[in-house]
Amino acid sequence: MSKVHVDAIAAELALAPHQVDAVAALLRDGATVPFISRYRKERTGSLDEVAITAIRDRMKQLAALDDRREAILASLRERDLLTPELTEAVEIGRVRALVEKHLKWTGSSRARQVLDNWDVSVRQFVKVIPKDYKRMLACISRAHDQGLTGDDAIMVAFEENARDLARVGGN
Repeated sequence: MSKVHVDAIAAELALAPHQVDAVAALLRDGATVPFISRYRKERTGSLDEVAITAIRDRMKQLAALDDRREAILASLRERDLLTPELTEAVEIGRVRALVEKHLKWTGSSRARQVLDNWDVSVRQFVKVIPKDYKRMLACISRAHDQGLTGDDAIMVAFEENARDLARVGGN
């Protein structure tokens, strides 16, 4: 589970992040709620079945939301409906959500200022992409242009990137 999800669940349920992380790890390893509440108190900080069940259920909800978000974006991408403008809007929405969470968790006056002046502030953000990642995105885009989708597009992009001499030069 991502750190963002751990932190969100911890904040929602008024728990320590290490408790949520411990429950997530135990569930991932196949432990049941009753087992965790009875025999793994030292790892969870003595959480009861109600709290562990709430963590489990919220984990499932957040995973389902992530899956749905990715499915929608993949569908738009496959049908060539994911325009650069829409991609940018999605990314801006993610950044705003992160700033809002930062404000909620820290009470940051700078975050409040950024959100209060969002229309001006958002234009000052700069997207930083490692060169290798940017090159892979371009390769995947070319594979999509050739009519490939999903794993096929990614495999073709990896093969193309492996042959790219600019990659070897560290550019």
